[in-house]
Amino acid sequence: MSQSGRENMARMREPRFGFGREIAYGDLQKTACPQPNNSRTPLPHVDVFDNFKHIIELQDHVKIVNPIFVVSSERGIVPNVFMARFDIEKVVPWGGGIADHYGVSSDYRFQGAITNSYDNSFGTCCYFGTKVCVCANGAWVIKTKMKDSSRVLANSTMEDFGTMVWNISCELDDIYNNVVSGFEALRELDFSSRREVHAFVLQSVQIGVLDIQETAMVLRHWNEPEHAEFRDRNGYSLFNAYTSHWRDSDQFMLPDKTMRLKKFMSEFKQTIRINNTRERSQVGLVRH
Repeated sequence: MSQSGRENMARMREPRFGFGREIAYGDLQKTACPQPNNSRTPLPHVDVFDNFKHIIELQDHVKIVNPIFVVSSERGIVPNVFMARFDIEKVVPWGGGIADHYGVSSDYRFQGAITNSYDNSFGTCCYFGTKVCVCANGAWVIKTKMKDSSRVLANSTMEDFGTMVWNISCELDDIYNNVVSGFEALRELDFSSRREVHAFVLQSVQIGVLDIQETAMVLRHWNEPEHAEFRDRNGYSLFNAYTSHWRDSDQFMLPDKTMRLKKFMSEFKQTIRINNTRERSQVGLVRH
């Protein structure tokens, strides 16, 4: 394959914002914000990101890096919906460190995102997820939402946002450990049964996690994983099959979709365990 062909293939694998457009930070600063009214005081998109970054980086050795800014695709009017995605890094100085879920002191790096909207279609939320090195699939497992405020003064609502972010910043080590342990727990879920995989995919359609026309693509990613890391037949690999397909979907919806998927996966396996226990009990009663 030619160099240009390889570059085109690489671009095809990159995540796209299906219902939004990437925007440079300088252009984000120039976007207008609607005027407050009696029912709502919008928080400017750029202020939401700037305040989040400033407060988080008040913590020692924590940095927000590699931000990507995305706004809804309306052109010629104020972009209503905003998302910032970024990496959160903590560089531990010599002699310091935190204990991860293996009890080892280490630095860390994981992902965060913020959403904001001017018409309240999206809440002002913070998301946290894994940083998967082998691919760019999103895997969000924690969400924090600012309480809705009816106060008119802009500095009051931004004060609420600042309080939320400060509380988050004080819990970053715990958030990181919860993100990692939650994602690693997916590896413990056995999906070696083809029947269980098909049942899971169909039920994910029934509860609205997946559209019926998307099932074939998810199963293709499951049967033909792009990376060796996802060849094991477990929940980690099945989760990746969904997020691999969702790379080309609406990225504004991705955090909620992946959190719903993870929650349903745990519930599905719990139901399987309960049913298996019940069946074994019934067999035991028949034998006696």
